[in-house]
Amino acid sequence: MHRQTFGYILLGVILGSPLLLTGGNEVLFTVLLGLTVLLSFLFLLKQPLDGALKIPLRLFLAFIGCQILTLIPLPVAWIRWLSPGLHKVLLNFPEIAYHTLSWDAILTMKTLAIYTAAAGVFLVAYHLWEHPLEKVPFVVQLFFWTGTFWVAVSLWLHYTTPGRVPFLPWQPEPWFFGLFTNSNIFGSFCAMLIPLGLVTGGLYFLRRDAMPGAFPIPFLAVGLLCFSIYAARSLGAAIAAGAAVFILLVPGKRFTIPLLLLALALFGQQAAGSLNQPSRKSLESRVQFNRLGLHALVRMPVAGSGLGTMALAGPHFQEPAGTRIVNKLHNDWLELAATAGLSSLLLFLCVGLLARPCFGHLGRQGSLRGGMLAAIIAVGVHSMVDFPLQNLSVLLWACLAAGALARLTSPVTAVPSAWEGRCLRVFLGGGLVVAAMLANGLMRVAQGGSDPWQPYRSMVGTARTEQTMERLLTGHPLMAGLWGELSRVREGANDFEGALEALRRAVTLQPRNPALRLMEARLRYIGGEEGASGAALSEAFALNPGMGLNDFPPLKEDCGRILSAGARTGVGYYGSDAAGHFRNAYHWMRKNCPGPEAQLAREVVRHLPGSAEAHQLLAYQLLEEGDAEGARRSAGRALAIDREPQGLLLAARAGAALGDRTETMDALKEGLERLGDAPNRWFILSGLRPIEKEIPEESLTLGEQAFRARPDPLVALWVGGQYEFLGRLRKAAEWYEAAIALDPDLDRAHGGYIRMLARTADPRLADAVTRAERRFPRAPWIKAAAAAPMP
Repeated sequence: MHRQTFGYILLGVILGSPLLLTGGNEVLFTVLLGLTVLLSFLFLLKQPLDGALKIPLRLFLAFIGCQILTLIPLPVAWIRWLSPGLHKVLLNFPEIAYHTLSWDAILTMKTLAIYTAAAGVFLVAYHLWEHPLEKVPFVVQLFFWTGTFWVAVSLWLHYTTPGRVPFLPWQPEPWFFGLFTNSNIFGSFCAMLIPLGLVTGGLYFLRRDAMPGAFPIPFLAVGLLCFSIYAARSLGAAIAAGAAVFILLVPGKRFTIPLLLLALALFGQQAAGSLNQPSRKSLESRVQFNRLGLHALVRMPVAGSGLGTMALAGPHFQEPAGTRIVNKLHNDWLELAATAGLSSLLLFLCVGLLARPCFGHLGRQGSLRGGMLAAIIAVGVHSMVDFPLQNLSVLLWACLAAGALARLTSPVTAVPSAWEGRCLRVFLGGGLVVAAMLANGLMRVAQGGSDPWQPYRSMVGTARTEQTMERLLTGHPLMAGLWGELSRVREGANDFEGALEALRRAVTLQPRNPALRLMEARLRYIGGEEGASGAALSEAFALNPGMGLNDFPPLKEDCGRILSAGARTGVGYYGSDAAGHFRNAYHWMRKNCPGPEAQLAREVVRHLPGSAEAHQLLAYQLLEEGDAEGARRSAGRALAIDREPQGLLLAARAGAALGDRTETMDALKEGLERLGDAPNRWFILSGLRPIEKEIPEESLTLGEQAFRARPDPLVALWVGGQYEFLGRLRKAAEWYEAAIALDPDLDRAHGGYIRMLARTADPRLADAVTRAERRFPRAPWIKAAAAAPMP
């Protein structure tokens, strides 16, 4: 038996070896993988479809057929792409072939290979139930070991040095690593094998009397292997793995139900949930790819599932990480959608097999009903928890659950009722794949992802797609993302008015979404509405001051000009808040594209002469340019409109720059009075720091008054530093100590306090050093402060 098992392992490695040995030759890899999948598909067609495997296997074959249909767009894509003339054939064919045949075929074949390997595990479990291990067909075990080899290689590449295969004299191409280490495909196979490994191991212990001498080490190994994968990602999975091993090693039917519940819980918690919650990095990759490839996608409509469309965008998307992003997109639309449906079937079959001994007293049909109901409940709960927007899928599962419940509660020989049959047909006939794709697409859009209608757009045409989207879109804020995507579709078709209309609806649903405002600025800029574009751009900056313009180079290059033009229409857009929006835009420009902000400051004053904030903005700009006299005049105009602290602060800075102490102190005192009993930190620090050296005594008095009105550690730190500047070290130590009392983690206060004690030879120095070392272990500045020389 052990020699036979070793032979199966060896053959599985041989069959799987093309996946590793052809890493430098994509065409050979595609051909070999395609032949493997074709043989697997033919083998499945010849298997007896009886008993518990009939419906799941037929649906499984339907999934494989749908996968194969995704290859149909390839010749259509080539014909449409190459039809304009022979020169395009000669110039573009190699690149087109690479980005269509290579990626579409490889990724589709790879997905099929994973699923057929999982089907082999099904058949192993089924035959193990019916026959001893020695009688399990050779081809079935070969399927299993091929899949095991795939997982082993994935683990090997996943946990070794990225980009390098150890023990090989040559290294495969970079694209090869993405095939094995991609988390979605890697995880989907593991998610399938986890419950199946539990099933086969549990079946052995439940029926070990019928299989003397046959110990299913391979199945336990795969189960533990997959558990270890998830244990590395989740503490809950590690605990579940330990519990599963304990249950598997303890014989007895009384452990069957706990094992069943554990398999369901683990599957629902880890497998599909992790597959359909992509990382932030993955989301950013998808958004970036769709944004840059949008025009290419619209120019190249392709019939089929959308895979060809995504791949054909490759020649227009020359990014180093393009391969990884295309792979991610493929997983989103094909892998996850199929896995969402297929994993449910796997769970259905798994529970059906495992539940047979649990419900054995009900007979063969009764046990299958019990397992079916358990699977439906588990998957239904999983759908509602992991897919908050999968309402359609939940309804379909409810239909199936109702039919299964009727079947479970009816006599064994009863004829299925009409409504039960309708429920099952509704579920099985239409909804599984559509519900999974729609729900996943909507969820991704709600998270800021890409267009969920891409797989359908090329089949039905842009016009019909837009009609479908418009019918489905509602007034819910989550739908703003879909309106935004519809706007991009229309923009790609050069329908700028329609794009702007869709974007207006999106902004209405989410008025405080800076990304939508940025899209509006771009559309209006393209349409020649520079004023409105600047207004929308400043609104985006007001909502998100840290927003960048790297995705819209025209806006970045001309931000000063369009923002200045936007000032002309700012009042109409924002009313009394217009100057505030442009102030935020001004500070963003100073940080990200310095230069044009001076023009913007003057434009805002010209078009908003009655706004105190506009004059304050110009005063700030003039101070930055060194024009103190002009800054004082602008600050005076602002104060004539509204004597708010910001204007008084600018007047104080201008007076200090001109050497007018009286004006400076009067402005600062009035500012503190207007702030009342609780002056804020910003006014004190921003107002006093620029003039602390020109009027040290006066600024020190103001700082102490502000601290007494509202004790603040940073203000105390500033006052201590001012006393240190004046040479009054003991007074400085008192203020540093006050800052420490308010904020023990303020390292600058500790440093100043230690420095003052060292310079005055204060006996409290040792205690201060000990306290600082306890709070900041091994901080180098502590010894430096303690060694400060005495004056």
